Amino acid sequence: MPGQLNKTLEHLLLTAKQQYPILSNQDIAYKYTPSNDDRMLEFYPKGERDSFDKSRPAVQIFNKNTAPKDIAGDVTSHLLVNNEPVVQGAYNNFKNSLQPWQKQKLKEQYQYSVKNFGEKRPYEKWEEVSGLPAYFRGHLFQQWPKSESMYTPQQLESFGQLNQYLTGPNISTPIQQLLKVLSSTKK
Repeated sequence: MPGQLNKTLEHLLLTAKQQYPILSNQDIAYKYTPSNDDRMLEFYPKGERDSFDKSRPAVQIFNKNTAPKDIAGDVTSHLLVNNEPVVQGAYNNFKNSLQPWQKQKLKEQYQYSVKNFGEKRPYEKWEEVSGLPAYFRGHLFQQWPKSESMYTPQQLESFGQLNQYLTGPNISTPIQQLLKVLSSTKK
């Protein structure tokens, strides 16, 4: 069974890194721990007390139905928003563009989490750590069905551009960066 778990995790990570090359440039620990609860995965910042690897950011995958976009969504909304300038800029623009009706939706989501999942953090902490990251990735990584109505046209356009950045050739492995530099010097 452990060999099968490792193959499942390896395949999932390889696919995620192919679809979202930016993940290849991140030092993240990954662990697959099959579980029967409702969680898909959990992102842990470096040093998080509940993490299986406190020395670096970590992603623990619980659900066999976790997709590459789910991994990319959590890494983007919890890590890259803090350490990758383009993503950080897009995240800050999103935060600053929230309309009153969107802020109200966040408050409704918080109340739902309190009632149904036992959320205990104050709203401000929940919004910073969970609510806003989920809202940011909800449409971008197709985690919220029929989500277009939850965003402004400008936000949707920004997500389209960010998606191109996250999946495009402008994000690359060090070898691809070197090849790009070499090809540009030949011109």
